Amino acid sequence: MYDNYQVSPLKTDNARQGVNTLDLLHIQRHILKIKELENPFKLIVADANFDQKITVSDLVDIRKVVLEVTASSQPTILEVCKKRIYIL
Repeated sequence: MYDNYQVSPLKTDNARQGVNTLDLLHIQRHILKIKELENPFKLIVADANFDQKITVSDLVDIRKVVLEVTASSQPTILEVCKKRIYIL
């Protein structure tokens, strides 16, 4: 009667679309414990490096998306973020 389902978000358009400096501010406030993100979707999206924690590293990665800055020696965060849905 019951089946197991797995839902995986996928974003195929521009990774920067839907992400802005206000999102960075919300994530920074969460990290500093000023105002935590309560929405589970926002928590998932804020974990940009998929390590199950929201840290300064995630903030830096998302900032690179907003500023369109990438390092050529590593996989671009834009490639990673294309697989995420931004709801912040």
